[in-house]
Amino acid sequence: MTQAEWLQKQQEALREFEESKRLREEKSKNPSPAPAAAVASSDASNIPSEFICPISQEIMMDPVLLTSGNCYDRSSIEQWLRTKNTDPLTNMPLQSKTLIPNRPLRGLIEQHLAQSRRN
Repeated sequence: MTQAEWLQKQQEALREFEESKRLREEKSKNPSPAPAAAVASSDASNIPSEFICPISQEIMMDPVLLTSGNCYDRSSIEQWLRTKNTDPLTNMPLQSKTLIPNRPLRGLIEQHLAQSRRN
């Protein structure tokens, strides 16, 4: 993956995130009646799914990209790659085990966590 392709993928991910955020904001302005189980949900429901590592199912504190374009928390993917040479989401063989820091996503996660602490 070239740097230009990686940058384009990051921009696409940010656009998708912003669009999902906009849709959530619209939905919160016009909420539909929620079932009783949803009313009792925890703060975890406020965490965008894009911030959750597909391996650990926890918020990514150090998100990194594989050359396949999929994003994982560094500690989780490093552990995975110690014994495997596949992408955990696709199970496809990796051409490289290079981890690319996902700084834009990390910034969004940090911003979200800071806002959550203020509320």
